[in-house]
Amino acid sequence: MRDRLDLIVQGKSIPLHNEGPNYARPIFEPDAARLGVAALEAGRIPPLVVNWCGDDLTTIEEYCTYMARLIGREPVFEYTSAAWPPLVLDTTFRNEVLGPCEVSWQDGCRMLVEQCYPDLVT
Repeated sequence: MRDRLDLIVQGKSIPLHNEGPNYARPIFEPDAARLGVAALEAGRIPPLVVNWCGDDLTTIEEYCTYMARLIGREPVFEYTSAAWPPLVLDTTFRNEVLGPCEVSWQDGCRMLVEQCYPDLVT
C-alpha cells in the first residue's frame, strides 16, 4: 500500500492487472503486530499456516481512490497483464487460530496517509 500511496503523491500511474476486479484484504500495523504475537503463541510443530491478510475485502482501486482523496489527488491506474493478478485470500482459519482484525481498511488507509504524508492530509 505504501508503494501505491507514494505513486499517488508523485502523480505516477499505479499498475494493476487488467483482469480485475483487483481485490485486496489489506492488513495494518496494529493488527499485524497483535496477530503476530498471537501467531508466536500458537506456534507448534508441524507449523500452522494461515493467510496473512486483513478481514475487509476491498479493491486496490477503491483504497487508492480513498487515500488519494485524503490528500486532494486523483489516482491514475494503468491496467496491464504484467501486474500481479488479484488474489482473494480466505481468512477463516486465520480468524479461528489468531482472531479477527480490528482496523478497517478505511481507518488503516487514513493512518498510513497521516503517518507518511501528514502535511498533505486535507
